[in-house]
Amino acid sequence: MPKQKNKKLKNTADASGNLEPDLSPEQLKGNMWENMKTEQSAQSAEHAKIVVYRQQVLRQQQQRLLLLRHSDKCLAGMPQHPEECFVPHCAQMKVLWQHIAKCKDQQCKTSYCVSSRHVLSHYQRCKNKVCSICGPVREMIKSSMWPGGNTQPQGRGNARTSGTGNDILVLVVKKQPVDRFYKDEGGKKKCMECTMALESKDGQQITLKKDEKIVLKCRLYFESGTRLEENDQSILNLLPNGLEPITIATSGIVTVRFRIEKVSRRKDCQRFKLFTEVDPEESIPEVGHIQGCFSQPISVFSKTKRSRPRSSKPVDGGKRSKTDPTNEVRALRARVQELEQELELRARVQKLEQELEQELSKVRAPFCSL
Repeated sequence: MPKQKNKKLKNTADASGNLEPDLSPEQLKGNMWENMKTEQSAQSAEHAKIVVYRQQVLRQQQQRLLLLRHSDKCLAGMPQHPEECFVPHCAQMKVLWQHIAKCKDQQCKTSYCVSSRHVLSHYQRCKNKVCSICGPVREMIKSSMWPGGNTQPQGRGNARTSGTGNDILVLVVKKQPVDRFYKDEGGKKKCMECTMALESKDGQQITLKKDEKIVLKCRLYFESGTRLEENDQSILNLLPNGLEPITIATSGIVTVRFRIEKVSRRKDCQRFKLFTEVDPEESIPEVGHIQGCFSQPISVFSKTKRSRPRSSKPVDGGKRSKTDPTNEVRALRARVQELEQELELRARVQKLEQELEQELSKVRAPFCSL
């Protein structure tokens, strides 16, 4: 009888009315293990999707911060500097930045307005050095890996001392180099000069303190805005020797002397532009808010083409013989002697004419008295 009761218990119905399968303990453990694996794989897949989504949002926030910072400092597109900025979405970010400065609507429907204000507010208040949003952005700004607006600045004004921190400074070209450079004329010491000054964004002249050292670095670009490859940057020769760092004087003015050792014809007749920016690693104190500047386009040639006069053919049709310079000197001396003799003869003639005139006047005198 007990055995029959056990059999009946094994075949009892569950709550849904279905009969439970008759499984051994090992089979039950295997099924439980498979169910756990399925649940874990599903959870890990969902977790991976969440991680990827968070990384995308984080990357977008960092990129938004960098673009907004760049658009606030970039001077491209202004009346005096109509060239376009090479940073993507710069023009759209400038429009958005102007809108954000005035908008206070928490439910603004303008694209990227609310999200941009949120991330800017976090960036301004955040003091965590290892923040997943602000930390990488600050590192990129500090290392100058992000282009802070490499456009040619403008403006003039009164001088003032430099202020580190949130001041936005720019390099302004005061004296452009020549637009045509002949590299094989005048020796290796012949060079071009580009004079620049350090100014604030509103055009005020900047002077440096004695303990401030701002080091510059120069690169070559084509007129189209494309940077020359690193292998071709060696054609830029900075004088006097290219080893001494180029530093801005305390007056805020610096003159870069340079040569370009390859003609434009070797680069598809393209003209070159000198781009000068701050080297943050060598500067003291650390600076990251100074915008670089471009020079005017420069065409590089080897030598000036001089038009040679056409030589007349000899009368006899033979080859022209090379004249001896001593013979030319002798011929010139003989000609000078002839001219001197001619002058002496003319002087004698004039003297004789005067004597004859005197004699005639003596002869005419008695007749004039009658």
